[in-house]
Amino acid sequence: MRYERVCWVACRTKHREPCARGEVHTGVCNPGDKPPLTLTVAISNKPGKQGFFIAATGAVLPGSGADASAPTIPKKGNTWDFAALTAYMEKIKAQFPTETKLIISADPDVEYSVLVHTMDATRETHDHKRLFFDVSLAQM
Repeated sequence: MRYERVCWVACRTKHREPCARGEVHTGVCNPGDKPPLTLTVAISNKPGKQGFFIAATGAVLPGSGADASAPTIPKKGNTWDFAALTAYMEKIKAQFPTETKLIISADPDVEYSVLVHTMDATRETHDHKRLFFDVSLAQM
């Protein structure tokens, strides 16, 4: 019998090593492999924090302002900046061309139409170039 152990710390791929019974685990470690992106867009409508928070592999990506707790893409007055969200997704897609997964979460008071427009803005560009179309919804 063979057992597998997956390394979730260093490279998130399988290692070959003997187990306690002296058997060999299957798999190969490729140090050049990138960890999974785990791309997340959180839609916040909380006062002072309205906008899109974009996170990947455990870190929230900073916005353009000096405030580290500010949204990655702030809301412009009463308008959600879906064009900026799409542009940001294009930059990420350029670095992770094979990634398709995206997690979207929203504050409970975010309107359903904003959630749908967010899914549209992250799914593809205006010229129909596919971005992150494998969407999961999460509770905030």
